[in-house]
Amino acid sequence: MAEGENTMSKTDTPADYSLFDYTPVGMCVIDQNLKVQFWNSCLEDWSSIPREKMLGTDLRSFCPKLGEEYYLKRVESVLCGGTPVVFSPQLHSGLFPIRRYDGSPQVQHIKLTPLPETEARECHALFSIEDLTDLDKRIKDYRREHQTALTEISHRAQVEEELRKSLAEKDFLIKEIHHRVKNNLSLVAGLIGLQESFLHDGRDQHIFVELQNKIQSISLVHEKLYRGSDIEKINVKEYLEDLLPLLRDSSGRENRVPQVKMDIQSIILPIDTAIPLALIITELFLNALKYAFPDEKAGTIWIRFYSSEDDTCHLEVRDDGVGLPDNFDIETGDSLGFKLISNFVAQLRGKLEVGRSPSTSFDISFPRRITEKN
Repeated sequence: MAEGENTMSKTDTPADYSLFDYTPVGMCVIDQNLKVQFWNSCLEDWSSIPREKMLGTDLRSFCPKLGEEYYLKRVESVLCGGTPVVFSPQLHSGLFPIRRYDGSPQVQHIKLTPLPETEARECHALFSIEDLTDLDKRIKDYRREHQTALTEISHRAQVEEELRKSLAEKDFLIKEIHHRVKNNLSLVAGLIGLQESFLHDGRDQHIFVELQNKIQSISLVHEKLYRGSDIEKINVKEYLEDLLPLLRDSSGRENRVPQVKMDIQSIILPIDTAIPLALIITELFLNALKYAFPDEKAGTIWIRFYSSEDDTCHLEVRDDGVGLPDNFDIETGDSLGFKLISNFVAQLRGKLEVGRSPSTSFDISFPRRITEKN
C-alpha cells in the first residue's frame, strides 16, 4: 500500500493492542508480509512518525536492516510460530534506526514475539524495543569510575570514598536490573492475559493460567530482591507468605478452597537457589489444588520448610486429598510438571521422596550452600 493510500487512523487501533500505548517500551506489530499493523505512541514519539503514516507500510522502509537475509529468516521463523527472538544491543545495533533527543543512537534491547492466530487475524508478530541508553551509560560510567579508583590506590582516603561510591552504584544497578526483569516478566504475563480472551478451549486457558503463575513466581523473587536490603539473597519465609496466597487466589476455585497451613523457618537463600525452589513449590502447590481436591472438595495443604543441623534444607508439601494414582511414578511419568520438578531438584543437588500414606507427601532435601562438589 502506498503511503498516500493509507486511511487508518489512531481510532482504528485494534482493541487487543490498545494497552501497548501505555507502556514506555516501543511496540510494533507486523503481519506475514512485514506490513505494520500497529505502531504505539512510544514509537511515534521516538521516531517522530505518526502512526497513521506507518500503518500498512513495509517495516523495511523504516528498518533497512530487516531486508538482510539473516533478519528475514529470524522474522520468518517467529511468524511461523517459532520461539521469540532477542536482538541484543551488542550484536544488532541500529536495527531500529531511532535517535535520542540529543542526536545519539539508542542502545536498544529488541525482542520479536509471535502473537497467537485468531479467526479475525492471521499470524502477527510483536517487536518490543526497550531503550537501554541511560542504563548503558551508567554502567560505562561505573566502570570508568572504578578504573579511576584503582589508578589512585595510593591515596587511601580517596580510594575508600571511591569504593563506597562504587558499591552504592553497584547496588543501585543490580536493583535496577532486578526491577527491569520484574517489569518485563509482568509485561509478558500481561501479554498472555490479553490473548487469553481469544481462547475457546478450557484446557488452553488452564495452560495460560499455569504459565502466568510460574512467571509471577519468578517475578516475585526479583521484586523481593530489589525491594530488600540484600540484592543477592531472599528470605524464604517472607517470600512464601506472599507467594502461596497469590497462587491460591489464582486457582479459579470459587467456593471451597483448601486450607493452607505453613511452617516456614526464616532462612536466607541466594537467588540461584531461590528461583528453582520457588518453581518447585509453585508446581507442587498448584498440582495439589488441581488434582488432590476434585469437585471443590475441602481439605488441607501443609507446607513446611526448615534447615537441619547439617545445613541441609528440607521442603515438605503434603495434602489430605484423594491421593496419587496407583500407577504413579515420578521417574517414568509423562507429566511435564513432574519432569520440571525432577529437573529443578537435580539443579539444587537435592533428593526427592514421594509418600502415599497416610497422606500424599513430597519431601525434598538439598544442601543450603550448593557447590560443584555437592
